[in-house]
Amino acid sequence: MIPLLDLNRAHAPLHAELMTVCEDVLKEGKFIMGPAVARLESTVAAYVGVPHAISCASGSDALLVALIAANAFGWAWLGYRRQLRHTLGATQEPTPQ
Repeated sequence: MIPLLDLNRAHAPLHAELMTVCEDVLKEGKFIMGPAVARLESTVAAYVGVPHAISCASGSDALLVALIAANAFGWAWLGYRRQLRHTLGATQEPTPQ
């Protein structure tokens, strides 16, 4: 079988650096909004030549942030957010003990 994307081969030259960064994040214990994320965002912002960059969990999140920033939803977004919060809260099932 021919692999679609050989990530092992692509990551091989970066293995030591990737492991160091991953170990640093694990030692810090801050997987979100920690120093590593701040460094990533400032590095990306400098690379693309803008004052700020925002990292997202997924491409869908990135598109939503861009649409909100462009005010594509207008003030209706606030109502949608409120409705979504109530809907999600009502549909969550308790975690079994």
